[in-house]
This record gives sequence, structure tokens and C-alpha cells, in this order.
Amino acid sequence: NNTAITSSQPARPGYVLSVQVQGLANPGVAPDPKLVQVSIAGLPCAALSVTPQGATHVIQVVAPAAGTGQAPLTVSMAGVTTPPYYISVSN
Repeated sequence: NNTAITSSQPARPGYVLSVQVQGLANPGVAPDPKLVQVSIAGLPCAALSVTPQGATHVIQVVAPAAGTGQAPLTVSMAGVTTPPYYISVSN
């Protein structure tokens, strides 16, 4: 529903999250979702889709049961991993 994930609105298991990433691939090119790895709290999340959006890409993933509190989210492709971005999660 395009609600921002905050401490008062944490990601819950099963939520479909839209993650915006810059520098994933060339602008306008949609990488195969199977080549993109997303991790939340160290748990793998399969990319459902990867959509170019200007100079960025939007990756849709399903949130796992990642505990409660702040969890690191990382995106990897072709051996390159983003620095962690912390999101609020709750089981």
C-alpha cells in the first residue's frame, strides 16, 4: 500500500517491500530478478521483480520473519553488496 516502513509501521512477515537502489545496473536496464539477492537480518529474500526507475531500480521482495527491532537490509548483485540500510521489523 506504499506505506513507509518506520518504527511505528514496521515491516512484518509477508509484507511486499519496495526497495529503491541506486547503482544496481545501468539506468533503464532491468536485471533478471534471479541475479539480485536481498537480505533482511541476514535472511535471504527472493526478488519478485526489478524495475528501472530513472537512475535507480525498485526491487520488490517479501519480508521474512526477521525478529523485532532494527534489521539490516542489503542488496547484492554480481559480487557487489550495498552497505546495510536498517529498517524496522516486527514479527
